[in-house]
Amino acid sequence: MSGEPQTLSPIEILPWDTSFWGFPVARVRGDSLNAGQSRDIDEACAQQNIRCLYFLCGLNDPQSTFQAEVSGYHFADIRMTFLRNLDSHQSLLQQNLRVRRAVSADQIALQELAGLIHQDTRFYYDSHFPRPLTSNLYQTWIKVSLDEASTQVFVAIMNDTLAGYITCSATLVDDDQSIGQIGLVGVASSFQGQGIGSALLTTALKWFQERDLLKVTVVTQGRNYGAQRLYQKHGFMTYAVQLWYHKWFNFQR
Repeated sequence: MSGEPQTLSPIEILPWDTSFWGFPVARVRGDSLNAGQSRDIDEACAQQNIRCLYFLCGLNDPQSTFQAEVSGYHFADIRMTFLRNLDSHQSLLQQNLRVRRAVSADQIALQELAGLIHQDTRFYYDSHFPRPLTSNLYQTWIKVSLDEASTQVFVAIMNDTLAGYITCSATLVDDDQSIGQIGLVGVASSFQGQGIGSALLTTALKWFQERDLLKVTVVTQGRNYGAQRLYQKHGFMTYAVQLWYHKWFNFQR
C-alpha cells in the first residue's frame, strides 16, 4: 500500500475523561512544548472540538513551562511520583483497628468516603470542572477499583467503621517486569492521625511482596503534604516531579 506516512497527532483523545466530564478532553503527547508544537496542538484541538487539554510537563524544562504559560495553559497541579524497593517489613496495628480485603458490601461506604476526600487534586483546584462531578470522579474510581479483578482494595475498619482504603495493582513495564502501583489512598478526616494510613500502606506492601514484585510506585499531589510524609516514612523516595497544566477552549461542537 503506497502513500505518505500518516503523521501522529500531537494530542491524544481521552475517551474515559470525555465520557465522564461530558465534553471532549485530550492530552498533549510528550512532556515538552515549543511555539511550533503549540500551534500544531491548537489546530488539532480545533479540528477535534476539544474543550479541555491536559499537559504534563517536566519540572526542569523552563522552555516548556514558559511556552505553556504564554500559550494559554494554566498551572493545575504538581505530580509527584514516589518509588520504593520492597524488602521486609512488619505491621503494627492498634487493637481496635483491622485491615481487610474490601468486599462488594463495602461499596456504598467506600463511595461515600471517596466523595468527601481527595479535595487537594487538580480537578478541585480548576474551577472549570463542574464541582459535583469532581466528587463523583473519585466515587467512580473507587467503584471501578472494587469491580476490577486486577485491582485489590483494602479497607481499614476502626470501631466498626470504615475509616480508610487503599487500592493496589500490578503493571507490566518495558523490561517485561511487573511493578506495583498504589492508586487511591484515603482516610476519613475524623480518623486521621491514628495510624490508619500506615496500616493500609503496610498491608499493600505485603500484598505486593507476596506477588514477588520488586518495586512499588505511588503518585500524589504537590499540595498533599500528609501523603508525602506518609510515603517517605515508609521508605518511598521521590522518583519524578512533573507539572500539570490545563488549557480550555470554547470550540463549538
